[in-house]
Amino acid sequence: GGLASWLKRAELEPQVRVALEGVTKRWRKRADDCVLDWAELLTDPVTLTEGFAAHSQPGDVKQSDIERLVAWMRRQLARPQKSPVDEEGNPLLDAQGEAVGPDDDDPAGRFDDEDDPILLRLVQLKRGGLTPPGGEPFVWQHVAVDEAQDRSALEIKVLLESVHAPDDDPGKRSVTIAGDTAQRLVFDNNFSGWAELLAQTGQLAIVRPLKLSYRSTAEVMLLAREILGPDLAPEDPLAARPGEPVELHEFGDLGEAVAFLSDALRNLMAREPTASCAVIARHPEQADAYFEGLRRAEVPALRRVRRDEFNFQPGIDITDIAQVKGLEFDYVVMVDVNATSYPNQHWARHMLHIGVTRAAHQLWMVSVGEPSVLIPAALRDGGRMGVL
Repeated sequence: GGLASWLKRAELEPQVRVALEGVTKRWRKRADDCVLDWAELLTDPVTLTEGFAAHSQPGDVKQSDIERLVAWMRRQLARPQKSPVDEEGNPLLDAQGEAVGPDDDDPAGRFDDEDDPILLRLVQLKRGGLTPPGGEPFVWQHVAVDEAQDRSALEIKVLLESVHAPDDDPGKRSVTIAGDTAQRLVFDNNFSGWAELLAQTGQLAIVRPLKLSYRSTAEVMLLAREILGPDLAPEDPLAARPGEPVELHEFGDLGEAVAFLSDALRNLMAREPTASCAVIARHPEQADAYFEGLRRAEVPALRRVRRDEFNFQPGIDITDIAQVKGLEFDYVVMVDVNATSYPNQHWARHMLHIGVTRAAHQLWMVSVGEPSVLIPAALRDGGRMGVL
């Protein structure tokens, strides 16, 4: 910088030069310390209050929210806990004989995933780009962002600012942002629509809605639209190919549901051994229960799939709704589609919509107990739903 250059040219006493060079080095190190900036910013209740007041609607962020944020941040900045030991200093062991580690819920000494875009944006602002220490900035000619409805404006901003701007004109950046407002899994990122998201990033864009469903049949898409309801469904329905009617099967308990599904799934695998089928529950615990029941019933090609464990082979994957967004299966069975799993709330409509639209060929729904009111009355009353 200017001061460093001046020090090289100036005629100074040796001890003065050494002292000033030390001060300059410390200043430069502090000026480039994005982690310290992150810590100071998010533990300053006055700055946070003023910032949210200027950039959010009244009532969106309460003072208690800011207090919780500051308390969480201060805990993050604390020294991490050490693994527990016994009186002799030996690590405590769990039931499996493994060493017990620190409390997983304690944030001390850890970054949250949500801290990443904040830190990256600080790097961009302070270094003029995504520039590692002593390196060249990362610049891309084009960036494609999928599932953008589950990204925050800050995450999108970081990606946009990393794209080359011809003639230093941000409006000439080449970026593709794709997403579906109906397919939301994240509900605390302040997403309210594409226009608002793009306005928050300050980037000009052209919005082009897609009008064709490439995965699901017309029957599935009709059900999906009914599940969303008039407040959440797109203005125009998507065009889709015709297929099999959607079916709803109601049972009094889990045992009855498993008995029915075990017969149906065995027949499916015998008839179509190369087919892919997903049994999708709302919660992992429900998926565990169905997997265990179907396993005892000796259903073939059965897999209990958790996070990122899909192998995309023929067979039956038992999983939960949070794992399947963006995936496609020939057959889908949505289980426990009752009021407890899917109450009449916006988030439940999005969750159920994600599940049913995984089906490329046929969709069944299974309810233990009273079906959710999010399921159209025609399907609840008749057990089958097609396209007129």
